[in-house]
Amino acid sequence: MTEMMFAIMVLSIVLLALVSVLGSMLDQQMRGRSYDKVAIAANQIFGQARQALAEHFDRPLVPNVFPSGRQELANLEGVSYEVTQTMERNDLARVDLTIHWTEKGIGHHRSMSTKFLRVK
Repeated sequence: MTEMMFAIMVLSIVLLALVSVLGSMLDQQMRGRSYDKVAIAANQIFGQARQALAEHFDRPLVPNVFPSGRQELANLEGVSYEVTQTMERNDLARVDLTIHWTEKGIGHHRSMSTKFLRVK
């Protein structure tokens, strides 16, 4: 009888651990989807900035290409962004991007930047 109770207890602990691992995997999968959305948004926005600077490097991105302040991203629900530009030299522009999104009711943001060199 004691052996049976001990076996049931060990089996319960193993099952509880498996359920915990499954829950963690599902949470990581959802978080991965959020990061996918952020990566897609950043790639799209930096691509627009690259195209605009390739066409006319001296034109300020904000407000000529991107509106000033925080803007909603049309094709990704719940994702917004803010772009700033700094001219570091005559031939070098730094574009800073902050992406905001909501996951499980909690707001998150990620800041990124890249530099563009004038193509002659």
